[in-house]
Amino acid sequence: MADIWFHTAESNADLIKGILPDPAGVAHVVRPDLLARAVTLNGLDEKLRTDVRAAFENELSSSRLICTCSSLGPVADDLAGQGHDVLRLDRVLAGLAADCGGRVSVLYAAPSTRDTTEDIFQAAFRATDRTGDISVSCVDGAWDLFLSGRIDLYLERIADRARNELKEARLVVLAQLSMSRVVDLFPDEKRGRSWALLMRL
Repeated sequence: MADIWFHTAESNADLIKGILPDPAGVAHVVRPDLLARAVTLNGLDEKLRTDVRAAFENELSSSRLICTCSSLGPVADDLAGQGHDVLRLDRVLAGLAADCGGRVSVLYAAPSTRDTTEDIFQAAFRATDRTGDISVSCVDGAWDLFLSGRIDLYLERIADRARNELKEARLVVLAQLSMSRVVDLFPDEKRGRSWALLMRL
């Protein structure tokens, strides 16, 4: 059974291809049109949910699907709840963050991911016995930089916000895959257990 990585940006597919130890054992699907619609709607409506579900199901006949787009995550959850082999990448990240405990700042860039990001991280923290304080917030202006292709400025904007958050938070979580290269702008000792976690030591 092959793993299908479902992306909404080609740059995210490139990131995963660079991380996976056996890129030949997986396939990648990139659907930027679905993200564009989610951004326009600032979330998911019923028509978009239906179209995303159809796109996911088209890949699921003999494969496991991993969704890397937070905006489409609720549809992945729906399918997983019905017994399909579907995984949200940000759900794994939320579990890692919850396990750390303490004060955690979760940052996201795309406004369309606000509700789903808040829901998944709050649920992860409720599911643990650890004492913690979590905040979820948008990096203002970052997403416009991403959409205009100014990726270096996009990453710098997020890094500046993460540095500020690390003054108080034990852990900063970069909740979207497109944000993960921000860790390259930090010293090694600031990096956590994932490509999307930064820790104050």
